[in-house]
Amino acid sequence: MPVLYTIGYAPLTLESLAGYLLRYGVTALADVRSVPRTSFKPEFNGDQLQLFLRQQGIAYVYLGDSLGARYTDVAVLEHGIAVYERIAETDLFRKGLKRLDEGVRHFTVCLLCAEKDPLDCHRAVLVSRQAMKTISGLAIHHILADGSLESHAELEARMCRRYGLDQLLLPLGGGGADATQAEAYRRHGREIAFRMHTDAGAGYG
Repeated sequence: MPVLYTIGYAPLTLESLAGYLLRYGVTALADVRSVPRTSFKPEFNGDQLQLFLRQQGIAYVYLGDSLGARYTDVAVLEHGIAVYERIAETDLFRKGLKRLDEGVRHFTVCLLCAEKDPLDCHRAVLVSRQAMKTISGLAIHHILADGSLESHAELEARMCRRYGLDQLLLPLGGGGADATQAEAYRRHGREIAFRMHTDAGAGYG
């Protein structure tokens, strides 16, 4: 059964990142930042990160060109806000998912982005959601700042509780839990999505 991890580097050092990756047997890190550099923690710039990970025996691959969140195509925007459901339908995003599918069959992969809490990041709300739909038998675990794991099912339940939707399985119309999750994803995706003309600062999304 393929396994996928995710992690956010904001609260970490390079050493703690490597420690967590090695703890869970990660053999390849997939960087899903649209822009793989940051003034906040320049040691996590893509080229430096790649060199460091190579020394740990961990491969680095950049997937932010397809699985990043900063899509600016007007077709995926609504009032200047990226709509995750539309991004997921683009050929570019699907190409990224295909590469991820191939990767998890040969490596233990971890997605990297910036945000500390996976619930605040497209790595969970966009990429992990779509990966669960398209990669057969995939199990996803989010590595938290203290090194513990949160399953994707636990993250989805937390997201539903945030909007009070854990008590609203039936009123959402016929789909039960699936409809509840879809509504939670819709609301939360809009809350954290890239906003054209307002979001700035490389290294996020």
